[in-house]
Amino acid sequence: MTATAAMAVTAVGPAAAGALSARFPARPVAASWPATRQERTGAMELVNRASSAVPEPGSAERTRRQGLPVLLDWLEEQPGRTWQERWLASGADAAREDWVAGPAGWLRRHGRFSAWQLELMTGSLLTLVGADLVRPSPGWLLTGGRLRKLGPRMARLRDPAGFARLRRVCEDDPGITAGAGAMVQFRLAAIAAAKGGVLADITVGDVLEVMEAERPLRAKQHAGPATFQVLQQMGIFGPGVPALREIRSPGQRTAEELVDRYPVACRPVRDLIVSYLKERQPAVDYSTLVALSYQLVRCFWADLERHHPSIGSLRLPGEAAAAWKQRLRTRTTTITAVTGEKIVVEAERLSYLDTLATVRGFYLDLAEWALHDPAGWGPLGRAVPGHPGRGATAQAPAAPQGPDGRPDPGPARRLARPGPLCRPVAR
Repeated sequence: MTATAAMAVTAVGPAAAGALSARFPARPVAASWPATRQERTGAMELVNRASSAVPEPGSAERTRRQGLPVLLDWLEEQPGRTWQERWLASGADAAREDWVAGPAGWLRRHGRFSAWQLELMTGSLLTLVGADLVRPSPGWLLTGGRLRKLGPRMARLRDPAGFARLRRVCEDDPGITAGAGAMVQFRLAAIAAAKGGVLADITVGDVLEVMEAERPLRAKQHAGPATFQVLQQMGIFGPGVPALREIRSPGQRTAEELVDRYPVACRPVRDLIVSYLKERQPAVDYSTLVALSYQLVRCFWADLERHHPSIGSLRLPGEAAAAWKQRLRTRTTTITAVTGEKIVVEAERLSYLDTLATVRGFYLDLAEWALHDPAGWGPLGRAVPGHPGRGATAQAPAAPQGPDGRPDPGPARRLARPGPLCRPVAR
């Protein structure tokens, strides 16, 4: 992982999400609006008018003609004065991906159930959404909606011109892949469906809100920066709107915060790395500091603790150092042969030597600082005591130690001696 990539990985926790909401508020959820207050006849007219604006496929017309009346029958039996109130009272929105159970039970109770009837009935809900009769929550749209159909339905019924322009912007930008473009269109369709209006009405807060709703549902958020980029190119976000990375950045973290991004069980080693970063901080830029913390904690010490749980000292046993170098140098990946067979192969990491140099520099810096400032760095330049709670404490050596466990010969000679962490891994 490069220094730039390491800096880009920022977790947005509850506190940060709250700060973003205050800085960029989303549009409030309306309780009522003209379309949802329409009686049944007016609702059907709205749907027919929206559907006639752009020719629809035969399947969509059949779903609207045969399924929509049944869906309205179900909603009319729910308590409420508007279609939105009835939708929420039905429990379907809260049920999210299980929402179809409600309409299915209603069809059974009325002796009208069939898989075909249920499909037509539930498939027509996005038609109501496109016509702005109901506005499901972002959570429902991200889980319970027919994800592949939401964008096309919103494009045809709600904002044909806006979505056509959105597609052109995505297609004309070589930096936006087809997959990223599809994700941007779906995300903006979900916002328009939940908030009402057209694409031009979307705000920064709306985008941040839906991305926060996506966070617990997906291991990785895709096309977030592309979403902001497209909205800026369309003129929906003005020139003063910062990029997503700038908005979500928590600012420059302290050395403690950089280290604590990763789980470290050994407190003395954690404190030592924090002290080291603070000492280096005045002479390096922030991206370099982030990269140092990533390499020393994530790539080095956290990896050692994960594979050698009993380790509690910077005096690494030879086998632990060799195993760490091997893990650092290679990664396993699965490829598919021409025969279709899955084969596990090892590939060399591009950042291998960079991380080795960083870790070696860490040890050498500690040794040099201990020579020049014995009172301040002397104890830290020695091997760290045993892991707390194990009952074993490693005896501190009389002189600063390098990663090979031997006394460091001093700043004049140590660069000529590579040590075990910098010697190549035997092939």
